[in-house]
Amino acid sequence: MEDICVKDDSDLIERCIEKDTAAWDILVRKYTGLIYAAITNRAGKYSISLPRHDVEDIAQGVLISIWENSKLASVKNRKDISCWLAVVSGNYALRYLRKRGDKEVLCEECYEEAIASRDEETASEIEKIMDDMPPKEKLVIELNLFHDKKYREIADMLDMPLATVSSHIKRAKAKLKISLTNL
Repeated sequence: MEDICVKDDSDLIERCIEKDTAAWDILVRKYTGLIYAAITNRAGKYSISLPRHDVEDIAQGVLISIWENSKLASVKNRKDISCWLAVVSGNYALRYLRKRGDKEVLCEECYEEAIASRDEETASEIEKIMDDMPPKEKLVIELNLFHDKKYREIADMLDMPLATVSSHIKRAKAKLKISLTNL
C-alpha cells in the first residue's frame, strides 16, 4: 500500500473524494477512535451501553455510507473534519438505536414528536410545564425546540456559556419527557 504524506485533512479529503484507497485507509486509521467515541457517547446519552460488536457495526456503517455516498464532498471545513465526523457518527448511532427499537430512544422520539405535532392536549401540557420553568430555562428550551436553534447559537444569542445552555436544555427536556410519558 502506498503511503501518502498528509499535512492537514484538506488534502486527505480531496484524495478520498477522488476515491484514492490509500488516502481512505489513512482516514479510517486516523478517525476510527473518534467515530467509536462519538457512537458510544450518543448511546450513552440514553444510558445505553453498546457491546463492542454493535459499535463496530455502526462505525462500519458510517464509513461505508461516507465512502459510497461521497459525503466528504459536502464537508465545508476540510482542514479538520473531526467535528463533522463526530456528528455524522452520532446521528448514525441514533438511527441504529431507533431501528433496533430501543425503548428510551423511542420514548424521547415520542416526546419530540408530540412537541412537533402540538396536538391540543399535549400543547396545553407543554405550556403548563414550561410556565413552571425558570425564565432562562424556558427561553433556552423554546429557542431549541420551537425555533430550531442549536446549542451554540443559543449560547451566542444569550451570551451564555455553552455548558449552561446544555444544562438548561437537558433539565427542561427531562421535565417535558416525564410529563409527556405520563400522558
